[in-house]
Formats: sequence, C-alpha cells, structure tokens
Amino acid sequence: MICIGPVCVPIWQLGIVGAFLLKPLKDFATYAYSRCCKHRAHSAHTGAQGLNAENVQLFRMTDAALKSTGGEHPSQAVSVHSDSELAALRTRLSNGPKRQIVFADFGATWCQPCKAMSPFFEALSGFYEGTFLKMDVDECPDSADDAAIQALPTLCVMVPSEGKWEVIARAVGANRRDWENLVATHSMPRQADSRSSNEYNESEKDK
Repeated sequence: MICIGPVCVPIWQLGIVGAFLLKPLKDFATYAYSRCCKHRAHSAHTGAQGLNAENVQLFRMTDAALKSTGGEHPSQAVSVHSDSELAALRTRLSNGPKRQIVFADFGATWCQPCKAMSPFFEALSGFYEGTFLKMDVDECPDSADDAAIQALPTLCVMVPSEGKWEVIARAVGANRRDWENLVATHSMPRQADSRSSNEYNESEKDK
C-alpha cells in the first residue's frame, strides 16, 4: 500500500490512478475498472447533495470541537472484528421490521488517512441515525472483498439484502465533506430518544 494525500491504495493500482489523470484514457479506464471490480453492478455511487444551513455541517469543525460535543452526542460507532461478526449483524438487521441503513468505515491500523477520519466518523455516528460500523480490512478481508474496497479509507452505505450486503453508495478518500454529504443523503439527525448502535448490540447480547 502507498498513501497519497487522503487516500491509501495498493501500489498496483497506481496505473489505474494514472489513467484517470490522463483525460484521453479516462473513458477506457472507467470501463476497465467497472469490469474488474467485483460486485460493481451492485454498487451505485450516489452524488453528494450540498449541505445547507439546516444540516449539522460537522465537516467544518476541528477535531477539538468535535471532541467537545461527545458529552451531548456520544459516538455510536461499533467496531467489527471479523467477517462472521458482520454476517451475524446482517442476519439480525434482516429480521428487523424495517430496512436498516448501515454506514461502514473501511480502514486499517496502518492507514494514516483512516486514522485521521476516525474521530470524524465517530462524530457522525453521534449526530446521525443509522448503524455505524468501523471495519478493519485486515480483520474482515472477505467483507472488504464483497464490498469491492479498492482504496482506503472508504465509507460505504449498505443494506442487508437476500442474505448479503448491498452497497448502495460510497465515498472514497479522507474528505470530510464528502462523508457527511453521503451520510446526510441517506440519514437524518439523530433524535434524543433514538436507539444507538451500541444499545442495539448490547440488547442482542442480553438475549
């Protein structure tokens, strides 16, 4: 892996990145990428909607400011440590009364851009509704493969569908505005009585 600014990519993918930078080859590179990327047909990239004054706009806040909001809006992000753990969560959500939106932060301990985005992802989980998962690609390689993760960090919006995860949108790279745009597009501000991801998991453990 090599980190270039806010994104970590495998060295072999630098050729793909270079192709995208060369405008004459852009169309061909896009076609080739879509052909080789596993489950690409099940992954739709939703264009980010502009955040306005009615949105929380966490991306404008510093890490220190985000940390200060933790008391009123504590993190609801849950770390997933294995593929089987994610599969078990999918089963529970599939049996729920309504469609469940999952926001999965795919990263790695050695990825500096991933570490930089971690506190922001946790802040998002405190302000927005949904299940927020922190995924280490080294601990959950099959899940990363199923989600067609090609670069780190990647934020995926997923829903359980027919015994598998369907990725309906994603944001690649450590861009806070892109991440909040994505979350705000598929979620809404968390209400005071909203059930958290942590509370959900704890209740399941007690059964």
